[in-house]
Amino acid sequence: MADLVVAAVPAAHTGVAAGVNTLLRTVGASLGTQVSAVIVTASVPDGGRFPAEWGFVLGFSVSAAAMAGVLAVAAAAPRRTGRC
Repeated sequence: MADLVVAAVPAAHTGVAAGVNTLLRTVGASLGTQVSAVIVTASVPDGGRFPAEWGFVLGFSVSAAAMAGVLAVAAAAPRRTGRC
């Protein structure tokens, strides 16, 4: 992934591009983890100890939808043909 980011920017901006890539990956992982935890925790029945199956199904479905959205954005991103 880092190679794709570095290849998409001019040589003078590779450090900034790699840093932004790392930052966005870290923030995305943190937010994704928290959203999944909220969804699964919300499926625990009152007085229950364990989450219901629908919580896991919904959590994975939300993750799949987010992945589809990100793939659409990535597919629409401009591409560089050569290295400057």
